[in-house]
Amino acid sequence: EQAGTLHALFGDRAETVVVAGDFNAVSELPPVALLRARGWRVAGKTGEAGTFPADVPGREIDFVMTPPKSSAAVTACWVDGELLASDHRPVVAYVSVPFQ
Repeated sequence: EQAGTLHALFGDRAETVVVAGDFNAVSELPPVALLRARGWRVAGKTGEAGTFPADVPGREIDFVMTPPKSSAAVTACWVDGELLASDHRPVVAYVSVPFQ
């Protein structure tokens, strides 16, 4: 339901939109699969993609994505090795935004 709301709010917007965070699902399951099916671009991570749990990350459930018409582009994305800041490992992303 939340993924559907994200798409309803931002899916057709051409402005700079980036959504990042804990989706509590691997990419093959809703909500990530629903957004991918609707054209959202999910940033691929360089290196190991697992983010949860932080001490032994075996699942990728934290993502950075942009809606289909967003002018933003994720140019690099990776999981940081920090173990103590959260129960998830942090995701770092470089985002390119056109000069307006």
